[in-house]
Amino acid sequence: MSEEVNKIIDNLCEKLGTSAKLLIPELAKMHIAEAVVTIVISMAVLAICAYVVWRTWQKCEDLECAMILVILPFIVAMIAIGTFAITAVDLAGWIASPTAKATQEIIGMLR
Repeated sequence: MSEEVNKIIDNLCEKLGTSAKLLIPELAKMHIAEAVVTIVISMAVLAICAYVVWRTWQKCEDLECAMILVILPFIVAMIAIGTFAITAVDLAGWIASPTAKATQEIIGMLR
């Protein structure tokens, strides 16, 4: 198994024109940047959903109208919260131990 991991790392390094020592920090930087952007987007979507729900409750006078207009933003908000949570956990892993996360990702490529 370790031979396969080494082959994959060497192959990646060769294609990227880098060394194994530089590959892990570059992977970490990339994943941290992606996670931060995903978290920011999730927070923006959540804020928009909260605003839409708040305005809907203010404008609709009957409960049926409000419930219909709140269902879609509520579903989108739940997806944004899930995305935020999953990405935050992934970001914590990349910040705490980039080597372990990179190794985990490379092993995942073998499967």
